Amino acid sequence: MSIVWKDAESEFESFFAPFGKRAHVQRLTDTAYVRGSTGRAASFKDAQPSDYIITLEGTTFYAEVKSTQSEPSFPFSMIKKSQWAAARMVTAAGGHYRFYIRRETTKRWYVVPAVVFITHTAKSIRWHEIDGYLI
Repeated sequence: MSIVWKDAESEFESFFAPFGKRAHVQRLTDTAYVRGSTGRAASFKDAQPSDYIITLEGTTFYAEVKSTQSEPSFPFSMIKKSQWAAARMVTAAGGHYRFYIRRETTKRWYVVPAVVFITHTAKSIRWHEIDGYLI
C-alpha cells in the first residue's frame, strides 16, 4: 500500500507543474519518511499539520494527500489527530486546508475543503456526498 501512497503523492505534485511560477509546492517532512530513512522511530520529529503547503496563484493553503481503496465511503480514521487539529485551527483562523483524496478503485481525485469534513457528523463520508469536489 505504501507504493500506492507514494504514487498518489507524486501525481498530486504533478498537478501543479503546468502552473510554473504561479505555483509553489512546499512538501513538509513526514514522520513516516524520517522513520523510513533512518530505520528507527522518529520520536524527535514533531507531527506536521499537513503533507504540503501550497501557494497557487496568490492563494496559500495546507494540503493533506490521502489514498484509499475504501468503499463505499472515505473513512475519517485515515486522518491523524494532529491533522484534524491543524485543519480546525487553520479554518477557524480563516485559512484554507484541503484534503486531496485519490479513490484507488476509480483513480479519481477529490479536493475537499476541510470544513466539509469538520462539519460532517458521521465517522466517514460517502463518495456520492463529495462528488461535487471531483477534479
